[in-house]
Amino acid sequence: MDFTGTAILQWIQDVFSADNAVVQQLADVFSPNGTMPQLWLDLTGVVLPFAALLMLAGLPVLCVAGETLAVTRQRSFYDKGGRQLAKLATGLAWLLLAAGSVMAYVRLGMPMVFTLPPLPDLLCWTLLAAYTLCITLYSALWRMLRSWPISRRLLGGVTAATGFCAVYAALLVMESDALALQGIPHSPTLPDMLLLTEMSSVRNALPYIPFLALSLAGGMGALWLIARRHRDDYGRDHYNIMVPWCARWARNAWCLVWLVLLVCSMNALHAAWQTQGQLSPRLGVETATPLLLWILPALLWTPTLKSAVPLRHKITPALALLLAMGFLVPVYMSVLDIAV
Repeated sequence: MDFTGTAILQWIQDVFSADNAVVQQLADVFSPNGTMPQLWLDLTGVVLPFAALLMLAGLPVLCVAGETLAVTRQRSFYDKGGRQLAKLATGLAWLLLAAGSVMAYVRLGMPMVFTLPPLPDLLCWTLLAAYTLCITLYSALWRMLRSWPISRRLLGGVTAATGFCAVYAALLVMESDALALQGIPHSPTLPDMLLLTEMSSVRNALPYIPFLALSLAGGMGALWLIARRHRDDYGRDHYNIMVPWCARWARNAWCLVWLVLLVCSMNALHAAWQTQGQLSPRLGVETATPLLLWILPALLWTPTLKSAVPLRHKITPALALLLAMGFLVPVYMSVLDIAV
């Protein structure tokens, strides 16, 4: 292989062989009259609530895990930390329920009091309301159910299951909106939704959902505990244990997200190899770049685990959480089946 400067320049040119069209398309998108402002508004209105919904699904799992460790390790840190995370989930659930009701009214453009919304929207809102009720009871009865740990864990498990069902319903709403934009009527029945009949775009996102929920919940939990350091004065030892514990959940779950992305990328390369018989340099760059980008959240959460003073780590966990939330953009695009 020739490693001269001319060969390298030629390779770069081959990699970006379609740059003229791509650059022109990007210029049109980012222009003042382009589609980027509206796209960012759409993403903000969908991705941020979706991230909050994923956190709601993952937080009860962390709470139940904390309860279990409090019993098996005989450490009260995990019980107190689980209660703090339950309060976080309760406040976030009520906030999202109120905001979701307003957003649904604005998005559907009809008085929901007199007209039932489409089935996916109704299912999502109902499950979110059920989750809010469950997490409120779970948090309020935390001390009362301490003598019945099995009952408390069962309530936490039901809350988590309701949260994941709400996430699934939100995916159905996204797909229904995408089909409506394409002029395709989409009124699935409840059996169709449960069996994922003809819903390939939802299948694109499902492998990431459990690990994304646990990762975002752990990342948000770590920041929440740091913020509550002076409000809930449980001692420095409590936070030195619980903040890295939450960050470990975030880092380990994100590694699983990255492995799912790796498998999907390898499948795409294999399909391209089977179709074309060779792999172009551009395809290799397009495959490697997301893998290198999305490993960063795991790297940013790692220092919090290794530090003797995790409370001093505020910037890196915040950056890791923001970057992890950014991963929801391609997930959202995959549900909408939009090529970017």
